Amino acid sequence: MSLLRNKQIPAVSIGDSTPKPERIHSTTISIIVPVSPNSDPIDLAKLLDSVYKQNFSCVEVLILSEDASKWNPLLDNEHRSAVVVRRLLVPPGTGASAARNHGAANATGNILAFLDDDVILCERWCERCVTALADSSVGAVTGRVLVRLEEYGLDFVPESLKWVVGGTYWDSKVPISVFSAAGMNFCIKKEVFLKVGGYDENLGPRGDRPETARWHRLGAEESDLAIRVWLETGLKVVYDPNVIVEHKLRPESILPVGLVRRALHVGYNRAYIRNKFPTRLAMFSNVLVTKDLLKASISPNLIRHPIVLWKRTCFTLTVLFGVLLGFVIGIVQSELQANLLRRTQLGHYRCSTEKYTRN
Repeated sequence: MSLLRNKQIPAVSIGDSTPKPERIHSTTISIIVPVSPNSDPIDLAKLLDSVYKQNFSCVEVLILSEDASKWNPLLDNEHRSAVVVRRLLVPPGTGASAARNHGAANATGNILAFLDDDVILCERWCERCVTALADSSVGAVTGRVLVRLEEYGLDFVPESLKWVVGGTYWDSKVPISVFSAAGMNFCIKKEVFLKVGGYDENLGPRGDRPETARWHRLGAEESDLAIRVWLETGLKVVYDPNVIVEHKLRPESILPVGLVRRALHVGYNRAYIRNKFPTRLAMFSNVLVTKDLLKASISPNLIRHPIVLWKRTCFTLTVLFGVLLGFVIGIVQSELQANLLRRTQLGHYRCSTEKYTRN
């Protein structure tokens, strides 16, 4: 876990659900972007350009990197806008979760926004984040993530399944309460983030772990954080379809191997969430994911288009199989580890008992 739990900040009152324009622009947003050594400077340049174009003045951007010199030429253009851009160094091998926590500890904003370095903010993104978080019952907001599948002939993929290639889980047209978050498009009140202790630094990709690229690495850091917000603060996590970013589609993610690996990874980490939070909340989250997978392939409108229906059905069943297989593997692995731990503890107990009896 992180060390953020013990840090205190003054309470932040963001206001009612319909903030006035002057109150919106009095709120500071700290955009936190971890970049890896393999990140493309062009992607980060596009992200910064979209931040500069926001009609919102109270914004700072924190770039977290292992090598500041790589990004200096790019960030020298910060005079183009009133946006404050700060560069923070992190030790080599620092994971994304630890980098985000480090950024949060150094942020000055009332709202923390966590983005990936390969997204582009859509119009009025900052304003819509603040408006969504103005509700006192909401602790965090996640938004829609657009991926351009049409260019690759994958326009048959339903909205609720685009998470497989870097999109979001939800296809709702109105704000709804959710139990997870899109890590590349996530905003949270700073006081709430610090209260729950930030991201679990044992979860998520880390450069010093060889299993980072494997499907069975522990992830689900966004789900873990979202559920802790619900359980520890009583505040809601909301999906707002109006808070939009566009996410770069990586060609390798649409290959069959990439799709199955991603599905296995999600299922495996759903099992982790189920074991860590054995509550109705976590179970309900898993049920919702399965329900959405099944619903995605069933559409009366597709009966007139059998080829599209066939493609969508095959795609959905492949993803569903991967998710369920990953989930089962995660549950079995957890039970085996628990049994091994119990046997080890029992063995220590028997040795102690025999030693006491002989004495």
